[in-house]
Amino acid sequence: MDFVTIIGSLVGIVGGIAIVCVLRKQKAEVALGVGGPIVLLGLILLIIAYDLISGIVVWAMTGAALIVVGSFSYIALRRAGNI
Repeated sequence: MDFVTIIGSLVGIVGGIAIVCVLRKQKAEVALGVGGPIVLLGLILLIIAYDLISGIVVWAMTGAALIVVGSFSYIALRRAGNI
């Protein structure tokens, strides 16, 4: 186990939960769209640190998290009129 990876994943999980709590007052869907993938990526790092999943599953889960955060960012920018 890599101590830095474990600390980094825990910071990601706590940071994602904090983002959800801060943005929850704005809109619930935006809060989950931004904070959810960050929590998921923190969990992926934690699972990698304990060697519980294989490489292809890591790529699939990371790709899904990045697609979700990218789509929510695009929707938020489009609604704001910046795109």
